[in-house]
Amino acid sequence: MAGSIEALRIYSVAGIALLLSGAAPPTAAAPQRQSIAQLDWTPFKDQRLGYLFTFPGKVFQSTAGDPTEPLKAKTEKRSGQVFRSKDGKAFLQTAAFANVDRFDLASYQARVAATYQDGKIEYRKLGPNWFVLSGVRGNETFYERVHFTCGGRVISAWSMTYPKAEGALYDRIVEAFTRSYRPAETPQTCS
Repeated sequence: MAGSIEALRIYSVAGIALLLSGAAPPTAAAPQRQSIAQLDWTPFKDQRLGYLFTFPGKVFQSTAGDPTEPLKAKTEKRSGQVFRSKDGKAFLQTAAFANVDRFDLASYQARVAATYQDGKIEYRKLGPNWFVLSGVRGNETFYERVHFTCGGRVISAWSMTYPKAEGALYDRIVEAFTRSYRPAETPQTCS
């Protein structure tokens, strides 16, 4: 396209890279001064695998792309969503897919951590059936949370990347999103 600036970014959710490209995003500013409750928290339920959450509709909108697309050849038991902030600076990705490679939690955490090798992981936590990785890469902050459900047969994950300079807003969004997220673990998902 003549006269436009092309943006190229790579993001990861659960170790699956997502490449987004297109014209430079609009320059509208993120709603920095609004309280978290005023961000139009919108419920979302994945119809295929059943994970659910609420997201701030005044900040994020659904965009093209499915972070589980690279898994298509391995399993059809997968689903994913990509949301982009209205100013184009932040991304929220969600995914759930069958653990066809039979990873355990620690080995999968190491695999996902390797996708952030060009960044610095500042926080790493391993729970009984989940883990978190968070840190910085360039001028961006990343936060990724992964759950093993259905006895480890399903991996449910979400990640958010956003400008470090806008951490006052996005850190609070991450906290609120964490409280609303429910991983895929229904009888239909686990069968």
